[in-house]
Amino acid sequence: MGIRSNGSAPTKVPVDDREARILASYLVNRLPRPEHRLRYREAVRRLAIGGSRALRLGLRFPVLLGLLDGGCGLVRPDDPLRQRLLVMAAVLEATTDHVEEFLPAPRPIPVLVAVCLYHGVKAAIKGVVGAPFVLLMGRGE
Repeated sequence: MGIRSNGSAPTKVPVDDREARILASYLVNRLPRPEHRLRYREAVRRLAIGGSRALRLGLRFPVLLGLLDGGCGLVRPDDPLRQRLLVMAAVLEATTDHVEEFLPAPRPIPVLVAVCLYHGVKAAIKGVVGAPFVLLMGRGE
């Protein structure tokens, strides 16, 4: 898995500031700075990441991003929605602005176990609920 350039020319699927803001808000609950949005757009263009129905639906209705992300993670891990989310996560993680979101806070072991269980169950539910939506949409752009 992972993100690989498909070796073609840069993507013709439009990448705009709105997309960068939506994906960053989904990942870290904050808007990205302009330079982060620029890095994201350039990375998507250079990696030639195309579009998908899941991506378009998630951008049109951001409240569905969690379900679409979970569903794609289960049944279509190579979907452009997932690829673009990974690019945005990499851009945000490479800055000091979002340290709190990417580096864990020190916690006692029982709390750490409870937090891991909570997030694991939450991810599983999103995947199980989102997978049928992703399958029904098909693969088309």
